[in-house]
Amino acid sequence: MTLWHLILMHAGQPLTDLEERWWGGRATGETFKTFFALANADPALAFWEHAVTIVKLTAKSFNVKGARTKLLQARDRFLPVAHLWAARSIREGQFVQHPEVGYDATADFQSFLTEAEILRQWGQTWRPPRKTSEPPLPSTVWQVPEDWEPPTRQPGWPKTGMIPHLTLSEELLAELKPAGRPRKLS
Repeated sequence: MTLWHLILMHAGQPLTDLEERWWGGRATGETFKTFFALANADPALAFWEHAVTIVKLTAKSFNVKGARTKLLQARDRFLPVAHLWAARSIREGQFVQHPEVGYDATADFQSFLTEAEILRQWGQTWRPPRKTSEPPLPSTVWQVPEDWEPPTRQPGWPKTGMIPHLTLSEELLAELKPAGRPRKLS
């Protein structure tokens, strides 16, 4: 599925639910970004339910809507583009230009696509350390065309086109328990 397919599916029709779509995409991005951070912090804690729990707690602390059911519905709806929304979330929605070093809007957008591709590849290949686990992303998600290549980094360019080290607070991690049955005490 290409980005154009996603756009054209709704071409010519008024989008009466644009605000809801915008919220759902952003929520999905936050959730997938959190899943990625969990996998890097403690792979045993990395699964969708924990990512949703953290996003819900964070949303609550900022008085933003983020009920568990709504977050899961958004994830289900936007999963084919979760990596794009997560890349946007990691950038905090910011796109930059530094024309003085040849870093224009095109270079930044291509760097954004590089970031999304890193997340997509991770999301389709990484598996939690549980026997029956599946990668967080399905095999059918939006991806760049096969002949696409990331931009060649130039001196002075901002640190884009890569995923920064993401961390979660110890307080949030302490709230979570590894998946599976509790261990029997002898």
